[in-house]
Amino acid sequence: MLLNSRRPGSLSFLLLLTLLLSACGESNTLILYDPGVTPVVAVPPHTASTILNGGAAWIHNCQAGWKAYQAHPTYRNEQGVEKPRDVYLYGHFWLQPPDGSLWNYIQHGRSDKEQCVENVLQVAHQNHSKVYGVLGVDLSPGAWTKDDVISYTQWAAKDARVLQPILHQLAQYHYDGLVNDIEAGDDNNPAAFTAYNTNLRKMLHNENPQSLLGTTLIAKTTDLSTTWQNWQGLADGAVDFFVIMALDHDTIYSDPTPIVDTNWLQHIYSYLKRFPQLTVEWELPTYCRLWRLDNGWSNQTCEYPEAARLVHDLQNGTGGRIIEDHSQALDSPSIHYRDNNGAESYLYYETLPGLINQVKVLQGLQGNQCLHLSFWDDDTGEPRELWPSLNQQDAIKLC
Repeated sequence: MLLNSRRPGSLSFLLLLTLLLSACGESNTLILYDPGVTPVVAVPPHTASTILNGGAAWIHNCQAGWKAYQAHPTYRNEQGVEKPRDVYLYGHFWLQPPDGSLWNYIQHGRSDKEQCVENVLQVAHQNHSKVYGVLGVDLSPGAWTKDDVISYTQWAAKDARVLQPILHQLAQYHYDGLVNDIEAGDDNNPAAFTAYNTNLRKMLHNENPQSLLGTTLIAKTTDLSTTWQNWQGLADGAVDFFVIMALDHDTIYSDPTPIVDTNWLQHIYSYLKRFPQLTVEWELPTYCRLWRLDNGWSNQTCEYPEAARLVHDLQNGTGGRIIEDHSQALDSPSIHYRDNNGAESYLYYETLPGLINQVKVLQGLQGNQCLHLSFWDDDTGEPRELWPSLNQQDAIKLC
């Protein structure tokens, strides 16, 4: 198990010790990393496996995400073998308008973030984890717009040379592959997103045949949803695996609604069965959603630790007045309450029993087929015992 409380200056000694142990055949040694350590260690070449692991972690906020990952860096597969979780790492692959160049932390005065990302790569690879660079865009005000994303995707679909900076970055830092996390596109031209992925995968495999390309997909149950993501087109050789984002179901509603429920998972799976040839990873939510009634319902995202505190306060009479308490429900846990200002409110959040139940439902749908699993948002907290509890469930088989 990785430890978090290391003294500054200990990393160099530990890396040396690991090299010595490796020379003696001790190849399973776990390297420890302290984000406060100043030196940046060069990233060595790394040879990836073409097999996607059954457990993965998303690291968006580098230091917070790495700390969370270190608490549970491994999982047990269906044979009971302990394996390192894959790492989906943000940072090196933020696309920049208008030309698709990549954000550079050093040029923008953030050497601390560059150091953290490089150290995560170094230590994760020393621990035999595969690291995938996450390819994304910033859709916040003043950054990209949906039209920018569409223009870039159409450009990359016609001229693969625009993707060259991505391949250069991949080779420079020895990533094991990419997860494409572009979440906007042209509903009238879905072929562009498919062709963009096809070009990227071809270039990626030409660079290293063992590298994998995954694409996040907004969960849907019919062809009429998010038509710019043509699942059949993507399944026909455009990507190596799907990441089904089984979350944000509530964003299509204007009234308080669960983030995800097992009925919706069943509908997603029924649609997904039309594409049996592709490896699928399920991404489930560990965040929460607060709904508040004030001239109509509005909502905001919150994080698991915040939800846990609010539930504690409500149940102890300090966070408001409970109307209905369904926090112990296995499916769609929630609390309906009036906050301390008297506003009618709902909290929907994912509890540990609820998440385990969702995974068991997915396992039941897939039968004897093992699962690939990740959760969002790892950076800001998830139930502390989530991965240890998954390891203890005989009914759940991770790949």
